[in-house]
Amino acid sequence: PHKTACLHCGWKRQNEMAAFVLQASTDGVNRGGEKQGGICRRSLLKFGAALGFGRVAAPAWAARPEGVNRPELLPAEMTPVIDLERFLTSGERTRLIKDINQLESATGFKLRVLTQRFPQTPGLAIRDYWGVDDNTVVLVADYFGGTGNLLKFNVGDRIYDKCPPRYWSLLASRAGNQFFVRDNGEDTAILAATGTIIDCLGSGGCVEPVLFTK
Repeated sequence: PHKTACLHCGWKRQNEMAAFVLQASTDGVNRGGEKQGGICRRSLLKFGAALGFGRVAAPAWAARPEGVNRPELLPAEMTPVIDLERFLTSGERTRLIKDINQLESATGFKLRVLTQRFPQTPGLAIRDYWGVDDNTVVLVADYFGGTGNLLKFNVGDRIYDKCPPRYWSLLASRAGNQFFVRDNGEDTAILAATGTIIDCLGSGGCVEPVLFTK
C-alpha cells in the first residue's frame, strides 16, 4: 500500500547530517527512526542540504531547511542526468544515460546525476521531476563555494541495504576529493563514481567501493 514520508527520522549524532552530505566525511549514519515508506525525513534533510536548501546546524529532527524550488532549471525532456555545469561532454552524458537506464531496467534501482553551482539549483523541484524514492541514489556534483568534496549523495533506504552508509562516505572521499578532481577533472570524478555505483548495484551490492575507471 502507498505510504507517506515520515516526520521524524534521526541521525546517530545530532550534528552529523550536514557534515555527511556537505563533506561526505562521516560513516556512522543511524538508519533507525520512525519510517513509513517513501523517503523518511532523514533522507529529505540530506537531500535538501545537498541541493542547497540550507546547511543544517540544528539537530536533524528539528531542522527545517529553507526551500529552494526552481523548476525552470530542469530540462523539458526527462533525463536521468542534468549537467547544469557542463562537466561532462555530450558523448559522456550519452553513455552515462545509457548505463543508468540499463541498471534501472535490470535492477529497479535508479541512479540520477545533477551538476550545479549553488545557488543555481533546481532544489525541491528535482524530487518530483525524478520521483526520488527509496530505490533512488542521487549524485550531486557541486563545490558549494569551493569548499569540501565535489560529490554528495542522497541514498534511498533500499539502496542502503545493498551499499551501507560507509560505502558512500568512502566513495565520495575517493572520487570527489580535491586532489583526485584536480588531477583527473570533474568528468572523470563523476564517471568514476557513477561507474562504481552501477557496478556495485548491478552485482548485488558492495561493502566498500573499488573505484571504477575506464
